[in-house]
Amino acid sequence: MVDVTEQIQQVFELQKKQQHVAKGTSAAERIQKLQKLKTAIRTHTPAILQALQQDLEKPSFEAVTTEVLGVIQEIDRFIANLEQWMQPVEVDTQSVGHWQ
Repeated sequence: MVDVTEQIQQVFELQKKQQHVAKGTSAAERIQKLQKLKTAIRTHTPAILQALQQDLEKPSFEAVTTEVLGVIQEIDRFIANLEQWMQPVEVDTQSVGHWQ
C-alpha cells in the first residue's frame, strides 16, 4: 500500500527545491506553464469528474460548473494579469517594521 503522507512530503520537498528556479522564470514561461495546466485539466476532465463522483458523490454537471470551470476561469485570470502582477512594486523602507 502506498503511504500518501510520505508521497505528499516528497512532492513538498521537491517543490521547495524548485522555488528558487521558479522565482527566476519570466511571465511568458509562467503563462506557458499555466496554459499547459489548463490543457491537462481539460484532457483529464473525465477522470476528475469520476473522482469527484466517487469521493464526494458530486454529479458531473455540478462538478464541471463548480470545480473544473472554476479552476479554468482562475487560470485564465492569472494569465490575463500575470505580467502586471509581476511588475516591481516600490516599498517605502522607512515605514517597514515601524508601528505608529
